[in-house]
Amino acid sequence: MCPFKGGMSSSRDVDNSDGLVSAGGVTDNEGRQHCRDEPKISGGRLKSITDYIPRCRRGYLTKKEIENYMTTLLRIVRRGSKICEELDIQCIVEILHRGAELFWTEPMLIELPFPDDGLIVVGDLHGYMIDLLLTMVECGSPTQRHYIFLGDYVDRGSHQIETFLFVLLMKLRWPDRVYMLRGNHETFELNANYQFFAACKRAFGSEDVYHVFGRLFDMMPVAAIFGDYFLCLHGGVSQWMTSRDNIRNLHRPTFMNQMKMLQCCLLADILWADPDLKQKSAFMPSERNTSYTFNAEGLECVLKALNVHTLLRGHQPFLRGYYENVPRKCYTVHTAPCSRDPLFAGAAFLCRREGNSYTVTARSHQVQPDWILVEKSMQAEKMLVDAFASEYLFASTEKDNCDHCAIRIPRTLTRKPRILSHLEIAEWVQTITMTTYSMQTYAIQLPPATQISILAHAMLTSMQHLIIKSH
Repeated sequence: MCPFKGGMSSSRDVDNSDGLVSAGGVTDNEGRQHCRDEPKISGGRLKSITDYIPRCRRGYLTKKEIENYMTTLLRIVRRGSKICEELDIQCIVEILHRGAELFWTEPMLIELPFPDDGLIVVGDLHGYMIDLLLTMVECGSPTQRHYIFLGDYVDRGSHQIETFLFVLLMKLRWPDRVYMLRGNHETFELNANYQFFAACKRAFGSEDVYHVFGRLFDMMPVAAIFGDYFLCLHGGVSQWMTSRDNIRNLHRPTFMNQMKMLQCCLLADILWADPDLKQKSAFMPSERNTSYTFNAEGLECVLKALNVHTLLRGHQPFLRGYYENVPRKCYTVHTAPCSRDPLFAGAAFLCRREGNSYTVTARSHQVQPDWILVEKSMQAEKMLVDAFASEYLFASTEKDNCDHCAIRIPRTLTRKPRILSHLEIAEWVQTITMTTYSMQTYAIQLPPATQISILAHAMLTSMQHLIIKSH
């Protein structure tokens, strides 16, 4: 247990231009919650997240602490105990702050050589720790293979907090062998109205830790490229992926009111887009009411623009846990089965390089009974004990104070919208009264790229359908 440390360290107010101190707002007709007024402290200043939670003891975690937290989480799920009985709020905050600090050092688009020992691609987990442990026991520890997680760690399952924290601790322990991407469920629009908000409140007795999670989610990378061959992300490709710079330059932290229009569209596609091979147009508005769907033509256009060969994505469940959407060009993986019915399966991908060619092999597992969690957690702990002997490479400065604890972040911040809906795109278009050429010039706020004006026209055409549909 981490001891609570009394007292308040010095803090600084976040600049208003970053959108960190606004308040007010209601729930709109799409059910998206927006900012409401927060209580104020003396001087009329908005209360901050840091006014509700204990401060970190210091600005770093030791190797031993990270490893102890990992084994503690395994013990929690094995015994069926409550997380608050083993880890207090200060421990959770320290883990999340160190994670946010590490994510901040990574680009929004991670670009790496393909690892010689192979790459394990893990899809949606949705709070099912059993599926994470089954994958690790089957595929090996991060010292044996590199891992990339495609997002959607939370919502639905009974171990949402434990699952995300465990993967994050793996990232902290092996930062150059474990990579974490953001999914659409790592946004306020979904997890506040889904189950993660309730899970945090149930586990810790208040919503305060939930806001710390939300702040970390806004720091997470959204895409990765390995060996100039595999493009990894949660949702799908976007008509705005005309160059890698478009992804690299996404604003972080991610708030709609701080991002350019097409950056908002691009982020929505990365987290939400789906393939639809039956549609005739390369990109069409999605029935999810946000983002677009893409066909094989649209996929190939983006893959060429980014100089990659294959898309590896999550976001959609399938009976076997995976699906080859476009032969050798697009694969979907969902590690937690879409149903806890034994007929369904989850999967992970093992990607390998053999000479100049690459292979993608699915490692499937069926839905398991609850008692298997005990067995697999013990196997995973034994495997990790051996892995803990590896070198600890996290280059964290041993600072006395935590920088994140010093930043004043109003709780209203986590309730700002991140994802652009079709309705909001339509409303934006209706506010612009320009010629087509002028509108294209206004819309293109990302770095110039090949055929960008053609893509802009395609988006405007799609927007016209949305405007008609919205009335």
